[in-house]
Amino acid sequence: EVSCLRRIGHHPLFEVASTLALLSYAVFLIVTAGYSPQQMEERDDSIYRANCAFAAVFTAEVVFRLISDGYRFFFGLLNVADFILVASSIGELFLSSVSVASLRILRVFRIGRVFR
Repeated sequence: EVSCLRRIGHHPLFEVASTLALLSYAVFLIVTAGYSPQQMEERDDSIYRANCAFAAVFTAEVVFRLISDGYRFFFGLLNVADFILVASSIGELFLSSVSVASLRILRVFRIGRVFR
């Protein structure tokens, strides 16, 4: 039932879980930003897997909110920004064999959701 999904999607615990995921992602970005190119190469596989895990969590969150809010989801500017950021992170994962340094900066904007 949509009303049940809507209650869950707007429940404070859902928001707390989303915020904790964002904060975890922020820590991940801070830690990996300090890596030297050699460290990045050594940890490339684990960094890729962590990016996949975060992308899956954020995708699930956006899909859940999209289902719970329906078309109204796209009336919120922050929701549209979330949708674009999730789509870009999925695209970045698919294009990881190509240099996508310009897309990496978009990941930082996802952290801005904490301040909404």
